[in-house]
Amino acid sequence: MLYKQIMPIDRETKVGLLTKDLGKFQVVAEGKSYDVLTAAVTHFKAEIGDNVTVIIPKGKDATYAAIEAVVPRDAH
Repeated sequence: MLYKQIMPIDRETKVGLLTKDLGKFQVVAEGKSYDVLTAAVTHFKAEIGDNVTVIIPKGKDATYAAIEAVVPRDAH
């Protein structure tokens, strides 16, 4: 099966806390939990408790998010 992107969708970036619940990585941002791929967590060398920026579709009720970056711990 082949998927084709017709046009880019508007996106928004959120900052949240990386957690793990029932064996699944999640990011809690603005009171909502988003599932994230284990491969992305591994790629960014993120750890539970790290702040991460994620990308979600703008104006949509998303259940998954894409990790964009890990916020350095000393960047408070």
